[in-house]
Amino acid sequence: MLIFDVTCSSCLFSPGTFAREGSMYVVDDDGTRVRCMHPLEHKAIEAVLGKDAGVDIVKRRTGRQHQWLCFRCSGVSELDSQVDRVGCALCGSSVGRFFYDLDGRPCPSCGEGPMKVVETGLVS
Repeated sequence: MLIFDVTCSSCLFSPGTFAREGSMYVVDDDGTRVRCMHPLEHKAIEAVLGKDAGVDIVKRRTGRQHQWLCFRCSGVSELDSQVDRVGCALCGSSVGRFFYDLDGRPCPSCGEGPMKVVETGLVS
């Protein structure tokens, strides 16, 4: 997976890096999301669900989360847009965007920008 950096072209505010594919997770028996590190996602799934987990269970208990930047507090939340309410885990605001959708948008820190999404050349 290619790694991208998000940075304001005016004030150099940078909330972090991301992979467009997001990060895979598996939900354990307690309901906690366990990140599945690339390229060994299957190992994490097997460790949490067991070797004999059926396709139905794997589909129900896995997902992909993406970094979401809050424009109110600049907090970063890991959200699965298929499952989670889109909003800040820190302040509760729903005003923000996923990192992959920040390119060309005004900077939430300085109001100028624009934000730039640039490939870092790194691969995870």
